[in-house]
Amino acid sequence: MKKSAFIFLVTIFYTFNIVYAQQGPSIKFDKKKHNFKTIKEDDGPAKGTFHFTNIGDQPLKLTKVKPGCGCTTSDWTKNEVQPGKKGFITAVYDPRNRPGPFNKAIAVETNDPKQPRLILFISGNVLPRKKTTVDFYPVKAGNLRFKTNHLAFMEINNGSTKTDTMKLYNVWDSTMTIKLINVPKFISYEIIPPQLKPKQEGIIIMTYDARKKNDFGLIFDRFSMETNDAINKIKPINVSAKIVEDFTKLSTKQLELSPKIKFASRNFNFGSVKQGELVEYSFEYTNLGEADLIIRKISSSSGCTIINKGKPILKKDESSKMDIIINTKGSGGKLHKTITVISNDPDQPSITLSIIGSLISE
Repeated sequence: MKKSAFIFLVTIFYTFNIVYAQQGPSIKFDKKKHNFKTIKEDDGPAKGTFHFTNIGDQPLKLTKVKPGCGCTTSDWTKNEVQPGKKGFITAVYDPRNRPGPFNKAIAVETNDPKQPRLILFISGNVLPRKKTTVDFYPVKAGNLRFKTNHLAFMEINNGSTKTDTMKLYNVWDSTMTIKLINVPKFISYEIIPPQLKPKQEGIIIMTYDARKKNDFGLIFDRFSMETNDAINKIKPINVSAKIVEDFTKLSTKQLELSPKIKFASRNFNFGSVKQGELVEYSFEYTNLGEADLIIRKISSSSGCTIINKGKPILKKDESSKMDIIINTKGSGGKLHKTITVISNDPDQPSITLSIIGSLISE
């Protein structure tokens, strides 16, 4: 009996030592940080390699290698690394349009039970390349380059004007004449100079008069530039502005007596319908303020038709409704449409109504 117990204990001890002696896979890197030091932006992508060894007694596998940002790409050993063998992870950093110092991380996941996840780092400093005409004037239209051909005036009060500048550059080997045509009446401008010599810079100073535009909300307009360019004589010019009502001159008393718009609901979920069906709904709204509520503008996204905008002016406690039809033809999956309502409510001058739902394909 005693002999059997002794043999049993020896067997357990021996088995335990065997299991304990098996370490499993174990990863060891030669380094966990790589410094590229100084690299030039125009020299192209820089490459650095991390080498590692499997110092365990079972095959090692890299299960995932994930760079910390899109500017870093990696290659690595995809196959199992046997005990005593080596593997690698290569990090590539693209310095294009990224001047200055950088410090990026690469997350590594393995089947090493003691190091299932570890982080590698790359760092360095990118010397900026010399800027060219293309950098300063990235938009090309024939032989004329623009810093941008879309002048965004951003937010303008409905009773004021705003001035901005469009910059040009003539890359042609001939003098280019410039003239604006079909310019809206609310835009005034000055071209300096009206004739651009070869490799000469120029500007167009534009002033947007919101009083003459007499509109509200985000507005886009387009007109043209006429030139003698041999490649493209007519060039598009775009302007945009968000015209808002100026409530800054209202007194405290006027603000207290101001109109207050209230929608019964700002969101409509029509659930699921077959693709191509028409969806109808009415948004109800009320003036909870003292002064008259004036609906300045109602605009909708594509596929959403407003068949009845409701009353444009509401007295105190008066209500109205806006009837809409949503055309689901050509759409698929999830659908999201919006309606923007602009009013003279100082607290809520612009309200976005939302229509969502799912479309079932036949």
